[in-house]
Amino acid sequence: MFEFLIVDCLGIMFGLSLICIIIGNKNPDVISTWFEKGFQQTLTRGEILFIHICLGSISFFILFFKLGNIGKVIAIVISAVVIPLSLAFNNKKRARVEQEPCIPRITGDNVIATDKEAIEAYLQTAAEKGKAVTVLYYGGSQPGTKRQLIPTTVVNHWRIHARDLASDMEKTFLIERMQIVTEDYPAPEYIAEPENTGKAENNLRSYFKIQGTGRDTGRKRKHVYTAWNEEHARALADADGTIVDSITQIPHDPPTERQLAYARHLRIKIPEDAIKEEVTDLISVHEDKDEPSSEIERSYAKKHEARFTRFTGKKWIYNNIFYALCREGKEQDLVSWFAYHVCIDIVGRKKENPIDNPDHPTIREIASVLSADPSVIKSICRYSGEDIIRFGEWTDREGRTHTGGSRKTIAYKTIAEALKERLNKVYA
Repeated sequence: MFEFLIVDCLGIMFGLSLICIIIGNKNPDVISTWFEKGFQQTLTRGEILFIHICLGSISFFILFFKLGNIGKVIAIVISAVVIPLSLAFNNKKRARVEQEPCIPRITGDNVIATDKEAIEAYLQTAAEKGKAVTVLYYGGSQPGTKRQLIPTTVVNHWRIHARDLASDMEKTFLIERMQIVTEDYPAPEYIAEPENTGKAENNLRSYFKIQGTGRDTGRKRKHVYTAWNEEHARALADADGTIVDSITQIPHDPPTERQLAYARHLRIKIPEDAIKEEVTDLISVHEDKDEPSSEIERSYAKKHEARFTRFTGKKWIYNNIFYALCREGKEQDLVSWFAYHVCIDIVGRKKENPIDNPDHPTIREIASVLSADPSVIKSICRYSGEDIIRFGEWTDREGRTHTGGSRKTIAYKTIAEALKERLNKVYA
């Protein structure tokens, strides 16, 4: 009786192992959290699945023990196959992890902590005391730079939430990609993007009131033009045959009471000098769970007269750039922008990727040829701007699945083939 009870318990364990394997494939963070509570350490997804598959195999072996010799043979065969496969999976996982960006070993009096356990303990203490720490961070947009952080929360032993003093923003950082050093450690400082306070960072059409004299009639005239800046407004007036005497920019509208009330409801901090369009963008970023747009995206948007404010998120600035480029006469710029993101999808945002902007000669060469192909242009214009932020399906750190732009279109396949041909020459 006792023997059957043990076998049944192990059979239940096998079933639970299968459930854990299924959940682990969908959301490894869940299983990782369970094991961390028991083992007080972080396990990789491969290690977690390896443990469960081994438990399941042993349970499976004992469960079949009741079926006689045939059951034993089946169980032995399954165990002999499953356990090596799980080992291979774990080794493959470790090999992939080892390919992550290399973090150099550093030593010296101005180095405080370099191993994961010591870093985590130091950060936990700093979070409890609200103390700033200096770290070398080998991730983000400027890997290897020195940052000043105030940790707020250590999450799951592998990441932290901290306020970055350079940008005055709360961000998430991976513990495995940082080393703690003193303030005088000789390393380049992290340079934050310009603080969002200056009106010059906005790229919005404004109203300009122009007073002048008709070039042909000699009569006084007044007119209000919608323009990107004063120079643009003067050019519009000149095209109308007006000799400009004076020009006045009409201020943008302030946010409405309804906007402000809704922003307060969402607990969004609104700057005192914010205008209506900026508050709209702040609310959109919050509701869309968007991230801030980058400097390269804003500069490209400004170059092609796409609307943005200092608070426009990544999704909307991509949509606005796409809208500005899907016009007659902009075909080459449209293909360049699209091809640049196909290149990122193929090669990744790596240091060894020689193509670092949409105006790279390789990208422009491809665009000059394919911009004359109507099927490619038509295919690109079927995307939305935010589709090309990331192609295919991908899963974020919270386990949510997202779907980006398709890799099966004429535009993607044609451009990917052209890029691979040229990149092979670069890497050869």
